[in-house]
Amino acid sequence: MRKKLADFAPIEILGAEDAFKVLQPYAMLPAIHVVVGCVDGRSQLFSLEIVHIGSEEEYVFSPALIYAHVTERRAFGFFVGISHPSGSPVATPSDIFNARRLKEQSDFVGAPLMDVITFGVDEFVSLKENEFA
Repeated sequence: MRKKLADFAPIEILGAEDAFKVLQPYAMLPAIHVVVGCVDGRSQLFSLEIVHIGSEEEYVFSPALIYAHVTERRAFGFFVGISHPSGSPVATPSDIFNARRLKEQSDFVGAPLMDVITFGVDEFVSLKENEFA
């Protein structure tokens, strides 16, 4: 599902709370969704897309999938949201593993990973703030 952002007022992403506001609608979906948000040099969101859909309990994706998306859009920076259909935003071992892989490899892409956010309907966890990413 591609969101068209051109018709909306600019959305500035300065931290996890800002990212959660744009990710929150994906929490209602019945499976785990991995969503990537791309920002420009002024921290304005210009792309928000689902890049992977898992099952209700697990997902497997390659960081290359995320980086292909980010480099194709020539993003200045990016964040990743992982929905938790259970409603609990607590990061799973898989979330932590993937966040660390993304962080380790982001220097090679030229666009910094701003955060990895796990989220339910009303709550989120910033893996960056919890030093997982």
